[in-house]
Amino acid sequence: MKQKSDCEVLSEYIVSNQEKFYRLAYSYMMNEQDALDMVSEAIVSAYEGFGNLRNRQGLKTWFYRILVNKCLDGLRRRKRETPETDDVFVNVPFEEKGYDSTGRILYQAVSNLPDKLKNVMILKYYEEFTFEEIAGITGLNISTVKSRVYLGIEMLRKNPDLKGA
Repeated sequence: MKQKSDCEVLSEYIVSNQEKFYRLAYSYMMNEQDALDMVSEAIVSAYEGFGNLRNRQGLKTWFYRILVNKCLDGLRRRKRETPETDDVFVNVPFEEKGYDSTGRILYQAVSNLPDKLKNVMILKYYEEFTFEEIAGITGLNISTVKSRVYLGIEMLRKNPDLKGA
């Protein structure tokens, strides 16, 4: 049996997970075009650096770390630029999963958390990563990830918009 090339392995992984990548990028960028740009940048970086990946078993964590870093870089660039228009929050991609109005309210509340908490909450509860995977993606130690998830949950519990939701 013929062994797959590095390019084939990476291509198959990207194609089979493209919707997840977009959803995660959108959760950071809150804009369709910016999310697509971040996914594209992450893919280019992945192809450029794939030869340096020593452990192919870590492909998932490695790629998500690239994507998260691209999104964070994109957000930093956006803050430096002067916005031309007032962007309104549109079309949360999680609606595709059939979330009801309560789910959308919760997602909006998670989106409004401080970035360091929002990042781990999205990875944990919307992308369904383990604490270990989140630590690998973010470069944080596991106890920091756990404490940020706990703090995020506590902030959500105190959120008045979620009372009765």
